[in-house]
Amino acid sequence: MKKGVLVSSIVMLMVLLCSQIALAAKVEGNPFEGLELCIAYDFDFWPEDDDTIGTKHDKNIFFTEANQAGISMRFTATKEGAFKDSGKKEGLAFKFESIWETGLDRNYVAFTLSQRHDYNLYAFDEFPDAKYFTLYIDTTNYNRNFSFYPIIYEQDYDEADEEAGISCLAIKEGTTFYLKDLDGVITSAKAGNNYITLPRNFVGRIYLPLEDYVPIWGTSDVNGKFDGIKVLTYKFSFVDIGTKGEYVIFDEFGFLL
Repeated sequence: MKKGVLVSSIVMLMVLLCSQIALAAKVEGNPFEGLELCIAYDFDFWPEDDDTIGTKHDKNIFFTEANQAGISMRFTATKEGAFKDSGKKEGLAFKFESIWETGLDRNYVAFTLSQRHDYNLYAFDEFPDAKYFTLYIDTTNYNRNFSFYPIIYEQDYDEADEEAGISCLAIKEGTTFYLKDLDGVITSAKAGNNYITLPRNFVGRIYLPLEDYVPIWGTSDVNGKFDGIKVLTYKFSFVDIGTKGEYVIFDEFGFLL
């Protein structure tokens, strides 16, 4: 092997190893000690195995935007992988499944899920002074690291607690966030530019620090904090939805207070 090729190979290997270390650094102790989980959105009220969800035929209007539903993605509620932080296993989870076929758009998929849906038991709950946004996720049926943009829209307030417009908030680049697997092992990772990456085969909860959520897309955050008084929608964007048949399970969106 030529010297230049060898050096390049070593450099690439070091980058790969460093990225894996950054992706899953074990955390000693419990960064969430003393905080309480408040569920904001559970999928138990969705109709089970209804593949019209998010499409033009969806009468439930769970999403304000889901352009690729029924085209390159199938959104369903399923008992498979349903998770309850309480330890119970009954209920439904959200299955985000690729049905992509050659020739169809695969490069960008997003959905915007409505928090304040009439059938959501927690639709109008308030989460003041929340420290983390958290959700359960199972990537065992997605054959690579999983990257997505977890964006939150909420009502903003000024210093006098008057409504001050809508904030579109995303995680800041370089932010440390946490992953807790089903064995209770907590690891940390660094966010990219408004997106996060989870290691392949991760199953458990992720915890995103709200103090490091910043306004994007021309919106503002007048009082400089996540208010949690009127959460409106969750916008998740994905660059690679995977190949046909791959899927990710989501459940129990919530906040740590």
